[in-house]
Amino acid sequence: MQLKNILFLLKEKETTMKRLIVALLAIGCVSITILGSLHWKEKTTVTTTPSIQADENSGNFKQTSQFPASSRETLIKKSSNWPEQAKENFAKSLKKKRPYVILLAGSTALGNGESGWSSIVAKNLNQTYGSEVKVEIRAYDMTSLEFLNQDKEDELAELKPDLTVLEPFTLKDNGNVRIEDTLSNISIIKSSLEKSNSDSTLILQPPHPLYQANYYPVQVQSLKQYAEDNNLTYLDHWTAWPDSNSEELKSYIEEGQDTPSSKGHALWAEYITDYLISEN
Repeated sequence: MQLKNILFLLKEKETTMKRLIVALLAIGCVSITILGSLHWKEKTTVTTTPSIQADENSGNFKQTSQFPASSRETLIKKSSNWPEQAKENFAKSLKKKRPYVILLAGSTALGNGESGWSSIVAKNLNQTYGSEVKVEIRAYDMTSLEFLNQDKEDELAELKPDLTVLEPFTLKDNGNVRIEDTLSNISIIKSSLEKSNSDSTLILQPPHPLYQANYYPVQVQSLKQYAEDNNLTYLDHWTAWPDSNSEELKSYIEEGQDTPSSKGHALWAEYITDYLISEN
């Protein structure tokens, strides 16, 4: 009887030991799983963090551009008519997400209100290029000499334009300022723009044509020659107007001939728009 009790106790002890071993094994498995998971997370953190820090230290952040690459390429194609320097700087401004400043400047021939050619062009530019382009319009009722005497060139320079389309007061200067002085004044304006923005590009254009004018076309021809001599783009929009000796021209300019009519502004705007926004 005593032997039976001893055997029973030994068997019960063996069972308890087995249960204890099973429990310890289970605890061990759970511990290994937890430790393995923690080690994997730690390893993942260690391998990814340095690459992020490297990007931050080098300044090479992966930023999402306002326009995808395909849209940027489309906008660059729209500028295909521009001078080479202007095209290159526009592409750079798109990458930097910096608005490219286009300045339309000159005499009151630019027009007043929404019907003026400059306002029409500005609207077209905004519709095409959106926030990637900032358009400024500055019109002055004065000669080129008065413009410089009042330091108005500094007003233009303060805008730091990347591209300036200038109508250099040729009609206002007619009969008031010698053509030689007009051209010299253009050089001063150009120099002022370049001082404020070394990458600035200047484009010249004449005012509107006049009906049966004599000396005025000579002035405009001198302006065109000046642009050629100084490697400046010249927008010869006169080619789009009716002949200056044609009665048809009268409907494109106001009676006093100081400014274009609404019809003339529309024609002028179309020419400048076609240049600044290429559809090819």
